[in-house]
Amino acid sequence: MWASLAKVVGTGGASAELNENNALQSLARSLGVSPQPGSKLVHSHRFRKTVARLGAIAMWNGPMVLKRLLGHKCIEMTLHYILSDPKLREEAEAVLRELRVMHCADTIEEIHEAMTTGVGVTGAGSFGGEGGKRITAAVQAESQRLAVQGQVWDEGTAYDLALMLTVNGSGWRLVRENVICAKAPGEPGACKSERYGQPNVSGCKPDCVQRVHLAAGKRDIETTVRQYIDLCEKAHEEGQCLLMIAAFENLEGVIHQYKDIEEQHAEAHARIHAWVQKAQEE
Repeated sequence: MWASLAKVVGTGGASAELNENNALQSLARSLGVSPQPGSKLVHSHRFRKTVARLGAIAMWNGPMVLKRLLGHKCIEMTLHYILSDPKLREEAEAVLRELRVMHCADTIEEIHEAMTTGVGVTGAGSFGGEGGKRITAAVQAESQRLAVQGQVWDEGTAYDLALMLTVNGSGWRLVRENVICAKAPGEPGACKSERYGQPNVSGCKPDCVQRVHLAAGKRDIETTVRQYIDLCEKAHEEGQCLLMIAAFENLEGVIHQYKDIEEQHAEAHARIHAWVQKAQEE
């Protein structure tokens, strides 16, 4: 759709001009439809918009992917491609809500698997953030409710729970790599400018009760925490107080994201915290 076709060499060495727009118009005539729908000739750029709209419906976080793919300088141009048709906009919104529910259901299934088996790609405590704790607690409560009623966790349980937690798909947005905002419109959150409305992605706060850290990002956080601890200890040993304080501030931004990582490094964290407090007092 984005390539411009040049000349091709035919048999006997003769050159022939292959123009994608002429080919599309010829195809339209062969199919018995107008090569000028809406009084405009069929051309490849019109299909570019169609592909953009279909991509927005089919892809998770589609608008940002399409923005890069189409080479737009601003997201507004991409959204214009997607939203210019009201019916398509309604369809895109419905599919997006369904994608949110399905992604949340996948997360719930991973949490449930970790709880019941203790193995797998997640492991215990692999979903972090205050929102992660809330979802884990919801999975625990649902498992207990089913056990009391003599029922079992089946393939529809996670989906039904995801419908409730996302408020029918109005919440659950990917705000950055491996970070989900579970906030639905009307729910409280740490977004400063839109506290009770739509989530303000640029104002996402690490301590927000709606913030969920996915298991996929845990390994990176573990590495980062160890690096900041090592940097703090080395700076303290060398008497570089300002560097130690700065590294500790960065450590504070990541160590609380996963409960088990926080507990694992609790002793080192407390020791460095005491050093920083003393340095600031002096």
